[in-house]
Amino acid sequence: MLTLEIITPQRSLLTVSCNSVTVPGKMGQFEILPGHASLIAEVSTGMLSFTVPEATPELEPFGSKESGFRVMVAEGFAEVANDRVRVLCDAAALPSEVKASSEEDMVIQLKERMTAATEDAHKEYKRLGAKIETALAHL
Repeated sequence: MLTLEIITPQRSLLTVSCNSVTVPGKMGQFEILPGHASLIAEVSTGMLSFTVPEATPELEPFGSKESGFRVMVAEGFAEVANDRVRVLCDAAALPSEVKASSEEDMVIQLKERMTAATEDAHKEYKRLGAKIETALAHL
């Protein structure tokens, strides 16, 4: 059994016992099972999923158990040691917290701002790109 923790600067989103965790990594998606070797890996913006051994009513906002529970995570790091998976990320959201129409509007607005950014504004361009990636992951 694994213990999964998802932590953002704003809140501790989740601490749960689970069978497996699938993380969107910078080098590709990877799965963590009990007994996994210790590691630290970069997390990409995307969907983190996990499976639990039995019905857990407090996890209903995380989605359907049939396909595993899912959480959107933004960039950060995953630490695995002693059957504990700790994901420290810039942001995370439950499926129930995401409103598709507002995310689509945000993507359109951010793309317009990105198009207007000059080459001198490289940092702004990268920041807007990261926000677009996060909004698309929400969708």
